[in-house]
This record gives sequence, structure tokens and C-alpha cells, in this order.
Amino acid sequence: RSRAIDIGPGDKIILFSDGITEARNNKGEEYTTKRLLKAILNNAHENCEEMKDTIINDLQNFSGSSKKKDDETLMISKFS
Repeated sequence: RSRAIDIGPGDKIILFSDGITEARNNKGEEYTTKRLLKAILNNAHENCEEMKDTIINDLQNFSGSSKKKDDETLMISKFS
């Protein structure tokens, strides 16, 4: 499915692989899209690099020592 959206100055676009949202912790729980969205909204004031670092740190804290089963790709761009 496709949809057009308007992107203006200061807006950010965030692209991620399913390896982010499907990452699991030691209990077998997934990180989830809901948790990622919460991390994005809670850190929307940060610049792209800071936001990326914050999200990756949250993901690592969530996952702990669990073995990765997929790639984890995250890209954040801000429009000027």
C-alpha cells in the first residue's frame, strides 16, 4: 500500500528494519513497534544522532544479553 504525505522543514523520517521491533529479551518478549514509537515520541526533541543513540541504547538495555537473530537497522533523517 502507498500513501503520500507532506514533509516540511524540521520533520524527521525514521526508517527501521523488523530486527528492531522483533528483537527479544531474555524472557522472549519482543521490543515491539509500540515501544519504538514511545522511544521516538519521548525523544523527538533530540537531534537525529542523539535520537538514534537513545533508541539503540534502549533496545540494548531491553535485549540484554539475548542473542541477535536479525539485523537491526535504524536510519533517522531531518528535513531542512
